[in-house]
Amino acid sequence: MAKKLMILGTESGAGKSTIVTGLLRVLKRHGFRVSPFKSQNMALNSYVTKDGSEMGRSQYVQAEAAGIEPDVCMNPILLKPNGNMTSQVIVGGNLRATLSSEDYRAYRKTLIPEVKLSLEHIEKKSDIVILEGAGAAYELNLRDGDISNMGMAEIANCPVVLVANIDKGGVFASIAGNLYLMSKKERDKIKGVIINKYRGRDGGFDDGKELIEKLIGIKVLGIVPYKEFDLEGEDSLDIRQKKKTFSNDESPRLKIMVVKLNHISNFTDFKPLENDSRVDLIYSLDKELINQADLVIIPGSKNTVADLKQIKLLGIDKELLNRNAKGKYIMGICGGFQMLGVDMTDNEGVESEQKYARGLGILPIKSVFFSEKKLTNSTYKIDEDLRNIGLFKPLKGFSEKE
Repeated sequence: MAKKLMILGTESGAGKSTIVTGLLRVLKRHGFRVSPFKSQNMALNSYVTKDGSEMGRSQYVQAEAAGIEPDVCMNPILLKPNGNMTSQVIVGGNLRATLSSEDYRAYRKTLIPEVKLSLEHIEKKSDIVILEGAGAAYELNLRDGDISNMGMAEIANCPVVLVANIDKGGVFASIAGNLYLMSKKERDKIKGVIINKYRGRDGGFDDGKELIEKLIGIKVLGIVPYKEFDLEGEDSLDIRQKKKTFSNDESPRLKIMVVKLNHISNFTDFKPLENDSRVDLIYSLDKELINQADLVIIPGSKNTVADLKQIKLLGIDKELLNRNAKGKYIMGICGGFQMLGVDMTDNEGVESEQKYARGLGILPIKSVFFSEKKLTNSTYKIDEDLRNIGLFKPLKGFSEKE
């Protein structure tokens, strides 16, 4: 069986995913067969595998770093929040239930056998498996039945490295505090600490490193410099940090506004546009910016009806209708496409308790929600006629791969 190591964080956003991704890449370059594993992920950004299963995008990115095909067993449980304190529970790539947070806490214990089977499947194909925790290493009120952090380390029977974010301050207290909450048996699993997101000069935290080791009796394995990595984010923390207004310059860049829905999903779809120097892309709910944009995109949503209600409440719907009347470009993706239609019917309560909603009426379509969802992995090409229309002229000359 494979050797295993688990990476936990002192907090959400400590940099666990980045550290795991980096370790996988380094080990792959040294000739090891490596794989990521995250028992439970909570994210609205998901990836569809070749067989139509759904998994967290961070494990997809990590699989790429490991040089292997993404496998839903790398992320056996995916929680997709859809409002009203409920989440869709995706198990083994397919929707299993929609539960409140309280109901899920009781339900997750029943998923332990499936988590174990998924890990065993990954181990059989690997020399080394790097496991990743979720949120903070030790949430006292969530410890009973935990299958994400120290509970998962016990299930996997593997050593743990704790990642601490020094950029936010309080690194001593965050490390010591997490360890203080653990039992001796749990603390014994922590074999080292990584100080992440350090902005100082080389050697500038040597005294701090010594103080931490003296305080906790555990070795600091390394200090990772602060660096912006262009890895896909997996939750709302990432979207809150996105650009919110157009640049104040005279450049001929294509201005794109993505409507920042409360339940926006798969916003990583726009990462290529964010990275394109010919594009000025923002995420906003400011209706005053709608007419400034060359293109307005209504993105995917995990609660389409609720987000449509939000758009109407803010008056964005009227601005979109005015924009459409002027012949300006509007694009809808997934839930955004459904909003552009005549109406939506959700009799089965797939996304919300509201069974019917009128759309914007821009497109002559009607949407009906069903509990069974079909997922496919597709590839598309932009034909020459589309490349030559006014909207895409600033992007003229891009390669087919782009």
